[in-house]
Amino acid sequence: IRAVAQGDTWLSRTVVEKLIQEKDALDPLTILTQREQEILAMIGRGWSNARIAADLTLSEQTIRNKASQIYAKLGLSSRAEAILWLREQEATHH
Repeated sequence: IRAVAQGDTWLSRTVVEKLIQEKDALDPLTILTQREQEILAMIGRGWSNARIAADLTLSEQTIRNKASQIYAKLGLSSRAEAILWLREQEATHH
């Protein structure tokens, strides 16, 4: 009450939690797993499937499968689209 009387804003815990959930819902990366985000970042750096596979000690086929899952989740159809999408995300978040 004192804080509000002094001009500060007060929000209930419920409102704060809802705002956080809505913010997360707006961030498309939240639909990706941590591993998918990691792979997407490597794709964005221009790494080949072979390099990603070697770095993560996974097979190239696993990386191809993961990349396809990432593209599907983000509504993308190719590696090139994913790289462009990442650049757009970086531009809007910086």
